[in-house]
Amino acid sequence: MITTHIKNGMILEVYNNDYTEYFDAVLYGEVTNDETLRFDVGFRLISSPITETNENITVFYTKSHSRYELDNSADTLKITAHEWLLMREQLISPDELIALRIINLG
Repeated sequence: MITTHIKNGMILEVYNNDYTEYFDAVLYGEVTNDETLRFDVGFRLISSPITETNENITVFYTKSHSRYELDNSADTLKITAHEWLLMREQLISPDELIALRIINLG
């Protein structure tokens, strides 16, 4: 199967703005190799919703029938729907999102 390889992978669990309703999980990562030829190396990718993963949490399949492979296991970050939109539109990383959260608290 054709695969997109990514580093710095993170599972983003998307909730409503007060974290009371879970919507879906998507994958964030930076492209290292793309056999589909859709993305350039270094592109910050946010996948469609995850449908399946392996037990090591390194291979992911999505609703758009894409396959992503990580260089190591992915951590999980809970985000709001508003944050998900911000990440998709601005292609910010989870670390940048966390920094924005800290700034907004201060």
